[in-house]
Amino acid sequence: MKGIKLVPSLFLFAAVVCASGCRQPCERLSDTVISALEVNRLREPSNVRRPVFSWKMLSSRHGAGQKSYRILLREASSGSVVWDTGFVESDESVGIAYSGPKLKSAFKYSWEVSVLDEQGVMARAVSRFATGLLSQSDWECSKWIGVAGFSGVPTPALKKQEKSVPGTCCFAKEIDPGDGIVEAMWTVTALGGFEAYINGVRVGEDFLKPGFTNVLKTRHAFTYDVTELISRKGRTVISAEVSSGWWRDKITGYRGRNSAFRSLLVVRYADGTEKRFGTDESWLGAVGGKVLSASIFEGEVFDARKSDAWKLSPAGADEFKPVTVVDEFKGSIIPMEGPPVTARFDLSLRSVSAYVWKDVRCADKDSYGK
Repeated sequence: MKGIKLVPSLFLFAAVVCASGCRQPCERLSDTVISALEVNRLREPSNVRRPVFSWKMLSSRHGAGQKSYRILLREASSGSVVWDTGFVESDESVGIAYSGPKLKSAFKYSWEVSVLDEQGVMARAVSRFATGLLSQSDWECSKWIGVAGFSGVPTPALKKQEKSVPGTCCFAKEIDPGDGIVEAMWTVTALGGFEAYINGVRVGEDFLKPGFTNVLKTRHAFTYDVTELISRKGRTVISAEVSSGWWRDKITGYRGRNSAFRSLLVVRYADGTEKRFGTDESWLGAVGGKVLSASIFEGEVFDARKSDAWKLSPAGADEFKPVTVVDEFKGSIIPMEGPPVTARFDLSLRSVSAYVWKDVRCADKDSYGK
């Protein structure tokens, strides 16, 4: 009987604790969950210029709703608070524009949203994003570079066939970033369709860069976190391949003349300093690589027999020479904001059946026979 008498006391004690502890916004066991955190309608994006935040509040409880929210923005590396909205009494959870201090270029941020529901119970979630190069002045220590002696101007005959000048421009440079690296952010763009590499490893999971723009007015730039790709000991090779696509092919009316590459690698260190490695005359370039030609309408011609050794040691490739500075593009470079073009490997074709032929005739060391 004594055990039965203790049960109401326990419930009374729990109710008093909860009531006294929830006079201020608090967290307790709840079915409210914050999910689908997005910046500019993307999850954990890069290349952000002006963040706009959104999220979803989920609950299995009938009548549940958001009463107020708070957004806290921090530098990802140091945890320093950049912006704090405080609790804003509102049920809005879409299109909350950033209104804090100017953000840093090519920088990683984390953001946390806390939501109070109609019962005063708090739920929170955390996400992140990275900015692109936010000002044209960020590009001052970087130049457009091209392969010396290469001309991408098509002949009348090629134009009549709706083809561009074949040849992919390859660029590479060895750098020594040093020790104590905390973060490395690489921003890349090109006059032409391109891919970028660090120590031979392809950077990013997107394709068909830089995408369609007003060809002479704007070019898209892409910022990647390449911290894990940078060599901690010894030298690092950064490289790129640039084709005719989006610049000197039919889709642009052959308005571009020469393929070019431009990039800025920002390396930050544990002592708070940073180094910037931009494209300039110290880079090496050549027309080569496995991609013989590539443009939007023509597709790609790929020769797998060719070597990629230049992506690891450009100085050892005889055809690589000092690049030339290209001043053809006079427009603006802006961060690419929007969903990236990605490969759908889940849609790749799978074989249904296969035939194996026997009794091959006329086969010898020089032919397969029939």
